[in-house]
Amino acid sequence: MPERAHSLLAAVRGGDATALRRLASEAPGRLDEAGEDGRTPLMLAASTGAEEMVALLLELGADAARRDGQGRTAADLAFENGHADLGQRLGPDAEADRFLR
Repeated sequence: MPERAHSLLAAVRGGDATALRRLASEAPGRLDEAGEDGRTPLMLAASTGAEEMVALLLELGADAARRDGQGRTAADLAFENGHADLGQRLGPDAEADRFLR
């Protein structure tokens, strides 16, 4: 796994918004790199219910439509882990709303 992806995932796990912003600014194209389990930082944040991290990742340009190795999106992972409100905000309907505004 690339070091940058590991650092981004560590920042999300730790809830460190400052580090996440810094890392994203240093390498914005790597914001959606997956870790060893195939999950992106957004997927990790969604699966753990970290709403502030999810909001920040979306603000920074994370792709909510990306899928892990099992075909699951961040919304799917939020739903699977009991974070229905977050899953609804990340789902395809919410994505369409963001583009229409």
